[in-house]
Amino acid sequence: MNVLYLASEPRIDLCAAAGHVTHILKTIKGLECKGHSVCRVIAGERSGEKKAKSTFRSLKRRLPGPISIMLRDVYALLHDRQFFRHCYGVCRGKRFDFIYERSTTYHRTGQKLSKMFRIPHILEVNSPLEELLALYGCARPLIPVASYIERSTARKAHSVVVGSAGMRRYLIERGVTPEKIFTIYPTADDHFFLPVRRRAEIRQRYDLGGKMVVGFIGSMAPYQRVDLLLRAAVEVRRLADNIQFFVVGDGPGMASLKRFVADHDLEDSVSFTGRVPYNDIPEYCGAMDVCVIPHGTWYGSPTKLFEYAASGKPVIAPRIEPIQEIIRDGENGLLIETGDVADLAKKILTLAENPSLGTRLGAELHQEMLRKHTWDSNTDKLINIFKAIRRDGQVSN
Repeated sequence: MNVLYLASEPRIDLCAAAGHVTHILKTIKGLECKGHSVCRVIAGERSGEKKAKSTFRSLKRRLPGPISIMLRDVYALLHDRQFFRHCYGVCRGKRFDFIYERSTTYHRTGQKLSKMFRIPHILEVNSPLEELLALYGCARPLIPVASYIERSTARKAHSVVVGSAGMRRYLIERGVTPEKIFTIYPTADDHFFLPVRRRAEIRQRYDLGGKMVVGFIGSMAPYQRVDLLLRAAVEVRRLADNIQFFVVGDGPGMASLKRFVADHDLEDSVSFTGRVPYNDIPEYCGAMDVCVIPHGTWYGSPTKLFEYAASGKPVIAPRIEPIQEIIRDGENGLLIETGDVADLAKKILTLAENPSLGTRLGAELHQEMLRKHTWDSNTDKLINIFKAIRRDGQVSN
């Protein structure tokens, strides 16, 4: 089959060590490994988009916040038209069996192409608009427009793919037919994460020594709340001196995290790596003994949970629905109350005192991922969704 993969978000950087990048690349690779041809049109790869991002960053530094947000959102609306024109040319030159689109605020290129060329449209929705508005803001006059596009694209898509039960409910509440919503969790490549060859080298490089290493891998975005892990480090250090905290990655929150470490004299207990190439992430994860997800959202199943699982590491994570869909407390991981630093510190100390428990939990989670959540099975689910659309004769909106 020929598949058109669309990702219209111009800020996507496929070189970034981020969960959404992994998901994009592995979804495409999964289809290709099954023998399907994928034509990918990813806005962030185009040279014009890179220039536009650079221009916006420059303007953002000079303009008041509300004005820069208005410019960003107006650009997004205009970008949708430009992106559609480019994709229209792609569709005129080749016949596609279905369109798989990663949804983006203000964009409905997939919906328009589906209607114009009578191609089945599968829409992947990862984040609710209300959460995006809270995180990144929105030009107030354009909120109704963004809301309309979110509802319209999801309702008119032939099928919708989400990553959690919470996201499914959100769409149903906005009028999307329940029968056409399918939950496919993100996952990780087991063969990519194992075996680890450089554990000793990395532990030596960052002076991790013979301590139990408690790690986090991410972009240091504010919503990841790495500060909760560092606050737990303060508590842990009072009670144990054989635990080292290992923070892998870089991002907008790094400066404040380093200030916290300096203010609380944690320099000997916390190691920062800075940005690490994604191909090296398995090795850094392999250097850890325990992996932590300090915080999460009600709608998102974090890719890092499956990356930790692929490494066979025990995971400590918050007691929120998307994570509880995967982790059962005490069986294949440990859950903490969201935002509870004392509970996080307690669970870290529990694994420090009982290494065999951590080994068992990590192995159980790894086996569960292999049984239920692999890229191979995810690709099969996606192809079955398309086959159901074709079987039901859904070829136009």
